[in-house]
Amino acid sequence: MTTIRPAYLTILAWAKAIHGSVVGAFDRLTASGRLAPANQAGEGVISTGIAVLIMAALGALMWAGFQDLWQSASTQTADQISQIGR
Repeated sequence: MTTIRPAYLTILAWAKAIHGSVVGAFDRLTASGRLAPANQAGEGVISTGIAVLIMAALGALMWAGFQDLWQSASTQTADQISQIGR
């Protein structure tokens, strides 16, 4: 007689048989539910790190541009105000 097991138990047993532990297998699950190859297991962390560095560089460039813009606007405003008083 065959026993029908729930699908999640079958998946857990399969993961344990292939990877040695259920935890090790689920560490490598991707969004699609498939297991990522072992050589791509850290790709998400690397991609996130690169994205953070790019955003930090863009933020620094924007801040420098804002400071330059603010200085220019401040100088022009002071010049205009001094011309009004003449």
